[in-house]
Amino acid sequence: MAQKYYAYLAGMKFRLITPMLAAAAFAVFVPIIAASAPAVAAKSCDDNPSGNPKDALRLLDKVEAFVPFVPPEEAAYLEKEETAASEIHSSQRFGALVSRPYYYARKLHIEFAIARDRLKELNGLPEIGGIKIRIFMASNLPFALSNVRSSWDDYYWNDRSHPISVNNVRVLTEDMMALAGMPGFYIWCLADSMDEKNR
Repeated sequence: MAQKYYAYLAGMKFRLITPMLAAAAFAVFVPIIAASAPAVAAKSCDDNPSGNPKDALRLLDKVEAFVPFVPPEEAAYLEKEETAASEIHSSQRFGALVSRPYYYARKLHIEFAIARDRLKELNGLPEIGGIKIRIFMASNLPFALSNVRSSWDDYYWNDRSHPISVNNVRVLTEDMMALAGMPGFYIWCLADSMDEKNR
C-alpha cells in the first residue's frame, strides 16, 4: 500500500498542471485555426442526453455534497504529513495518515477539483475552437474521472467516520457510472459532428 501511496503522490503534480497545459495548447491552436481558415462553428454537443460537460459538472457537485468538509487545519496537517512521508518513504507515517478520519475525504476532494477544472475548461471553450480542439480537451477527461471513481471507492470502503446510507450509496454509484461513461458519449458526439461536416 505504501508504494501505491508514493506513486499517487508522484502523479499529483502532473495531474494538477495538466489543465494549465491544455489551456496553453488551446491558446496556441485557436489563433492558428482562426487565421488559416474561416471559423467553422462546431455542432454543439452540450445538450447530448447521453453525456455532456454541464451534466457531468452537476453530477460532480451532487456526489461531492455527500463527502464531508475537511477542516482547514486538518487539510494543512495532512498535506504536510504527506510531503514528509513521501520524502522519507515512511510506511509508519503513511499508516498513521490513512487512519485519520478525513484522509480519504481529502483525497477525494482533490480528485473532484481536478476533474471539475478539466470539465470547466471544456465547457467554457468557445465555438471558434472547433471540433478537433474539443476532442483534444475531452480526451483528458477519462483519466480524471477514473481517478474520481477510484478515490470514491477508496473513500466508500475505507472511511468509517462518515457513513453513507445504503440508498444514497446506490444512487451515488449510479451517478459515478454515468460520469465514467460521459467522455465516451461526448467524444462520439463530436466525432459524429465532424463526420457530418465532411459529408
